[in-house]
Amino acid sequence: MTTEIIMPKLGMGMENGTVVAWHKAVGDSVVTGETLVEIRSEKIDYEVEAPDSGVLLEIRVPEEGVVPYGTAIGVVGQLEESTSSANIAIDAGEMTTKSTGELDRGMTAGASLPAEGRRDNLPLKSSPLARRMAQSLGVDLHTVRGSGPGGRITKEDVERVAAQVAPPQPERGDAAGEVTDTATLAESLMTGNAVSVPYESSMKSGLQPLSPMRSVIATRMMKSLTDSAQLTLTAKADVTEIVEFQWKYGQQIQEHHGVKLTLLDFVCRAVVLALKNHSGMNSFWRETQLQINSNVNLGVAVSLSEGLVVPVIPSAEELSFMELAKFIKSVAQRTREGRLSGQEAGGSTFTVTNLGAYGVEFFTPILNTPETGILGIGFAQDEPIYVGETLARRTLLPLSLTFDHRVLDGTAAAAFLAEVRQSLGDPVALIL
Repeated sequence: MTTEIIMPKLGMGMENGTVVAWHKAVGDSVVTGETLVEIRSEKIDYEVEAPDSGVLLEIRVPEEGVVPYGTAIGVVGQLEESTSSANIAIDAGEMTTKSTGELDRGMTAGASLPAEGRRDNLPLKSSPLARRMAQSLGVDLHTVRGSGPGGRITKEDVERVAAQVAPPQPERGDAAGEVTDTATLAESLMTGNAVSVPYESSMKSGLQPLSPMRSVIATRMMKSLTDSAQLTLTAKADVTEIVEFQWKYGQQIQEHHGVKLTLLDFVCRAVVLALKNHSGMNSFWRETQLQINSNVNLGVAVSLSEGLVVPVIPSAEELSFMELAKFIKSVAQRTREGRLSGQEAGGSTFTVTNLGAYGVEFFTPILNTPETGILGIGFAQDEPIYVGETLARRTLLPLSLTFDHRVLDGTAAAAFLAEVRQSLGDPVALIL
């Protein structure tokens, strides 16, 4: 029996997908669950796994081919099931010869090249995942020998080289800390200090072409602003008890559960609980109707060098606090590596976004339409606050809630924000 490889739909807004790289050639054996092809939607890269074991019988869409989601891009089955078995065998032999012909004798695919064997003067053939992983692991792709079709460098090749040669450790920053990824950005909220965030923002003078991702972001942001009535409410939440809880029990929880808790985890948990009591905030505007979503599919914005991506934690209301905290870290990591599942790549019903690590307090996040709400997290700071008649030092966290005024009135949105703030005052209740 043959099985078609289908171009998946990654997110509600996706219409077309691009075939980035085939990991197998026609005639190659494949195993169920093995990475078969990489595809790209408008904003993310994604690995499609082999649906069945057998042989790759057909490649219907070549690399760089663009087709609508739902299109069959290849076929897996048994070799004798194809009417063109002989042609497939010949093609496979030619492709194999071409691939192995590019490898120097005595060298192993995926191995690190010696200095004299570097390919600085040759064009690199590598998958987007391999390039992203090489950047994060500090691996020079010119020193990697590819094992993919045509000598393409795969993420497995990068992993093998990284394991052979440990990447250089970055120099430690100042006391505030220098952060390089989303997980650390979130953790910086626990410190109460601003951080130095390396971010590539310089551009050459003159006209610069927009990347595909930036073009998509620009279009969607303008559409969001023109197609909805957005209003932002701001307030500060007292998170002193959370900070104290973290200092007292954070290490113990990390050792027992394998997760380092951050303020982001507590905020997301508070949002999920509040959405269960404020269903209007967990809804979609559908012109003549309002779609109330039964599940909380929580989007957590992750900043990549190419732009902002919002991976999804599906059915977040069914997760315990610890499960949610672990999911937040893992989905952020998979986003950076381009390994999101289809369910995690789109379909959020409410979004949380964080600029606190950049020293920002309040801001006006733009709705991730058709969602009704998005919560922005600002920079937590210690401030003198009267508690009764006593002046005390408290840690306050700025929150910015943007909502669609067509769906909710200001009082309803304020009630939701008030519940989030109240929940953040009791970390034990959020964990239990």
